[in-house]
Amino acid sequence: MIPDEEGLFPYDLVLDPAKRYFLFIGEARHDPLNPFMREALERRTGQAMDYVAVIPDVSGCRVPRNTLVVNPKAGNLFSRTGFMIKSPLTAREFAAAVSASATVRDLVHALVRDQGQVFVHVAESVPELTLRRIPGVRLIGPDGEVASMWNNRLYQLRMLRDLVPQIEHRYCRSIEEASEALGELLPRWPQGVCVMKESAEDEAGYFVAQNPSDMALRCSGVKSPAFLYRHVPHEHAPTVLGVTAGEDDVFIAAVADRQMERGVFCGASYPSVLPEHVLTEVREHARMVGKVLGGSGYRGVFGCDFIVDPGGAVHFMEVNARKHG
Repeated sequence: MIPDEEGLFPYDLVLDPAKRYFLFIGEARHDPLNPFMREALERRTGQAMDYVAVIPDVSGCRVPRNTLVVNPKAGNLFSRTGFMIKSPLTAREFAAAVSASATVRDLVHALVRDQGQVFVHVAESVPELTLRRIPGVRLIGPDGEVASMWNNRLYQLRMLRDLVPQIEHRYCRSIEEASEALGELLPRWPQGVCVMKESAEDEAGYFVAQNPSDMALRCSGVKSPAFLYRHVPHEHAPTVLGVTAGEDDVFIAAVADRQMERGVFCGASYPSVLPEHVLTEVREHARMVGKVLGGSGYRGVFGCDFIVDPGGAVHFMEVNARKHG
């Protein structure tokens, strides 16, 4: 199980010439989606399909056939220690490593040569997946550059201004600026100030400040910009799953209820327990988000998060426009 200099671990690649193959690029936990993708592509192409998985997950177990493990961080640790150590990569780090791998690129070129094209199914769309620029590659999911724009809170709020019910907020260019603003905002927002990082990809960077000292305690050493929102107490936090194929082609699939434990997102339950009139409003707000997403060039699955206050008012929180495209 000794990896090469690119962080590619030994693999067993056996392709059936009677089948066409697509690539899956993402964490192993998303692999159960691939049988559904295979079925959809078989219907679309009328040909037998299978896939090659490219994953970052290392373990002491034997890697399944037609699975490539690319993880330079784990490879470096193995070369120094001789141990297989779990080494998580961010989606951007992994996409960059996969795109830089000569083995993966050679495989893509071979599949394009033999099949005419190769579909690439990604768990998360990021700009670093430059593999998508190879002629003959067809990305299943949103373009990484467009997804990256939409996973910035400032961009989201500006694009959706006056279109969805936004919570009062303030953008701060630094934690120092946010700390100063907190003292001004707490008297106006006595129920607290919700502090979020600029990137919507950072789901852990969220807390409610009740006094100015909270910022220093929670954000010591943090240099990134921050968003301050008026904290809205709520019992329900619906999340909407939708698909957009353009400004006039938006499908709303389902509404579920996000579950939180100690301020941390821990899953969702379906169906939502909210009354139908609230669900209707949430769906229509999500549909508007999908129209704007589609109009900006985004194509694929998106999530849209809301909260519902005790009076039944719906408030938009954020768009998740990157995963499972």
